[in-house]
Amino acid sequence: MTMLLEIKEIIMQNYRKFERIIVPLAKFIMALVVLSLLGRYLSGFDLENKFVLLDKFYIKVAMAAIVAFVPGTWFVLLIMVTLWARIFFISIEATFIVFGVTVIIYLMFIRLFPKQAYLVILLPFLIHMKLAYVLPLFAGLFLGPVAIVPIGVGVVVYYLGMHLPGILQMTSVDLYDMPTTIIEMYKYTMNILMGNRAMLLTIVVFLAVIVTTYYVGRLELDFAQYIAVGVGGLVNIFGFIMGNLVLNAGVQILGVLIGSFFAVFIVCIMQFFRFTLDYQKTERQQFEDEDFYYYVKAIPKIKLSKSKREIKTIE
Repeated sequence: MTMLLEIKEIIMQNYRKFERIIVPLAKFIMALVVLSLLGRYLSGFDLENKFVLLDKFYIKVAMAAIVAFVPGTWFVLLIMVTLWARIFFISIEATFIVFGVTVIIYLMFIRLFPKQAYLVILLPFLIHMKLAYVLPLFAGLFLGPVAIVPIGVGVVVYYLGMHLPGILQMTSVDLYDMPTTIIEMYKYTMNILMGNRAMLLTIVVFLAVIVTTYYVGRLELDFAQYIAVGVGGLVNIFGFIMGNLVLNAGVQILGVLIGSFFAVFIVCIMQFFRFTLDYQKTERQQFEDEDFYYYVKAIPKIKLSKSKREIKTIE
């Protein structure tokens, strides 16, 4: 245990020392990966190489460098503008639908939760990387119920992106058919939002995981945060199993099991680096003032004392 604490202390000291470099670098790498995945995903639909310039590596690096030093809402705007630009030359009708959906998401959700804007982008990316179950556990333990909205929006964004090829295949023969095509695209989008059982199940389960992890983590129990992560992982597993049986959503249960255990392990490591408590030195105190009587439970954090080196001169 002492060795783990020493490793943690070394890592945290270096992080605090180089935080101004590490945070922008992490944002730069995330932005570069997301922009590359977006370009790869839509490259099959581009016509006549309209986006040769946008697909250049140095352009993606330049945009990622900008993202590294701006708030998360600006990153969302950059993704939105890039998406509009690409879809415009593929399907003008689809541009109206995508523009409307993304603007609604931005104004109604992202603008209200600017500090959680990265969650909207991270969730589709983590689902693509098979690491989606990490985010609701992390949100429940570190962020609280306020993260329900951006994570739910992230799930919607992912599933809309999965069905984007179906929207792009709806094209008008001539200008007079455009209103009809737009209406068909709108109906198709609404069917995705209201009739996709896997999407609805994912939102409900993630909501349950966030709420469960948040409230269990605040119970007066020893190792409450780690218990909360474990309980949240179980809620995630049984939620998808029961929901899949009831809704027949087509969720791969084996992937849920493996992903949930892996997510619990990762979030427990995050919690270890957040703080470590010494439950053997727990103190309970009682005191009062004119209006209230207080019961206080104090648990000290484990901090390694710095070793003092003495240099002795031998004559």
